[in-house]
Amino acid sequence: HPGSGGGRPDSGGGPPSGDSADVESRETDDLVSLLATLGLHTGEEFDAGDYGLVLYSDADAQELQAEVDDLRENFDHYDTHGGTTVRAQSGRSAVVSVWENERAADTALGFLTDLPGVSESVRGPLGDADAATEAHGESDTDAHHESGSPARGSSADEASIREALADLDVYAGQPHGEDVYALVLYSQADLDTLETEVADLAEGFDRYDTHEWTTVYDDPESDTAAVVSLWETADAADTASGYLENLPGVVGWAEDTDGFGTMGMFYTVKSEYHEEFVGKFDAVGDLLAGMDGHRETALLFNTDDENDMFIASQWDSKEDAMAFFRSDEFADTVDWGRDVLADKPRHVFLA
Repeated sequence: HPGSGGGRPDSGGGPPSGDSADVESRETDDLVSLLATLGLHTGEEFDAGDYGLVLYSDADAQELQAEVDDLRENFDHYDTHGGTTVRAQSGRSAVVSVWENERAADTALGFLTDLPGVSESVRGPLGDADAATEAHGESDTDAHHESGSPARGSSADEASIREALADLDVYAGQPHGEDVYALVLYSQADLDTLETEVADLAEGFDRYDTHEWTTVYDDPESDTAAVVSLWETADAADTASGYLENLPGVVGWAEDTDGFGTMGMFYTVKSEYHEEFVGKFDAVGDLLAGMDGHRETALLFNTDDENDMFIASQWDSKEDAMAFFRSDEFADTVDWGRDVLADKPRHVFLA
């Protein structure tokens, strides 16, 4: 992804400001006709069933084009992005952004409304999605899978892992069917600086209904902290990842290894059990050290609440990780945890 100033809308180097009060927004069922007036047509610049956005701006055309070029470079990392371009119409500029689905477009809209001079936005489906699905058939679906998902892992792998863990009741009280997507990256920046940057970014993310939370977890045994961002959809997580990568001191994503990164494991512990939980983790850590395929496991603490903890674990393969989840020791730990946790544990998959 582009670095600072190379992929963000002009928000002073920070996240989208979320100040869209002055942007007049409307939805239409005939966006195809509007795009035709801008020289964009079904089957050429977009496919039937896509979802489109049109934003009108009175900003200097050259300035706007530069901003859109930067934003498009970020968007192009995602398979759901169909294209973003600028057209001239009636003395002002029209920014057109096409996405495969409404959720992805909705997330992108927050960034696009931060472009300079935007005063109006129009959104809507580009034709019949059901008809497009039938027309495209399985070949398009296979092509998208082969091209690689912008999410950090294939949906086929995620499905198989989910099924295996559900059979083991690994969710430990978390309601079944709750799908959240976690982005986890690591930074060696000064902790105070990182916390300030993340707080600003989280404030921008909070404008989206799909955003759950974004915060910093510190590892007292390391100079590296983790930034964790939870989203309700993979598309939203994908778009957010480009902005998270612009945080200071980033040294990599949780899955940037040749091994198998497990899901993220989040626990909020009753304050009176804090030390006992840490001790339990140390005991489990000793067990893990002797297991085949285990690389490392760390316990990190939310810098705003020491009782909110995140466990990051790395394994050589999925099979090695599953062997641990099937163990009696893990089952005993889950049972023990029910008494000391202040909230339901969350086991989420890294997006």
